[in-house]
Amino acid sequence: SDAYIYLTAQQPAAKSRPSTMVPALGAVTKHILLIQDGPHAALITANVPISAFEEGLIARDHIAKIFPTARLEAKAAPSNDPFALSYLGRFKEAGKLSATTKLYTEDGKLVPTDRSKVRNAVIVAPSITRLPIDDVAQYAKGAWAGLRGYDGLKIVQEAKTTAGGLDGYRIDGTATRKTSAGAAPVVVSQVFLKRKPGGYFRIVMIGRAADKDALMAEFEKIVAGFKQRS
Repeated sequence: SDAYIYLTAQQPAAKSRPSTMVPALGAVTKHILLIQDGPHAALITANVPISAFEEGLIARDHIAKIFPTARLEAKAAPSNDPFALSYLGRFKEAGKLSATTKLYTEDGKLVPTDRSKVRNAVIVAPSITRLPIDDVAQYAKGAWAGLRGYDGLKIVQEAKTTAGGLDGYRIDGTATRKTSAGAAPVVVSQVFLKRKPGGYFRIVMIGRAADKDALMAEFEKIVAGFKQRS
């Protein structure tokens, strides 16, 4: 049988951040399973809001019953991504930045080979928790303000939107990003969607300002092809 390490922990409620308009996140229980079979290993995590237990949405021993069914197999499992994109255009899937966040680049590479210029990229980030979103605009603005690695981030336009049957909020803007050759102007677009029955999807496009028109046209098609799977 596979060797494993199973850990549980509790993450206290996060403090609200008025400057970014992000509401406070409740306490979360974290379940972490590391399994190994020969030279291969896998890390599985589950984050469950304590409020979900208290409200009877999930039994306290549910995760502990699920994890023992995990196993390593030679054949890759089918995708369990909670979203699907029917259109990628000039972009290719490059890999995952985290357990659920996916990166799409023009060369299909996760790590840039040329750090002297900005890469055009699209990032899709589903929420880890499924807490209900009340004010999607407030969450979207908080997520926008939390973007890191950019100077002079400025909102050019913002409005309510929809994608894949989900209500959302879109923000388009400009900024500069440091490269090995100096600061480069970029365009940034973010679509923040209310996931059903709770949580969110965040779709972000970052690209060279010189490619703005072509990128915006591609982003419209990518967002239009977005669908929630789970």
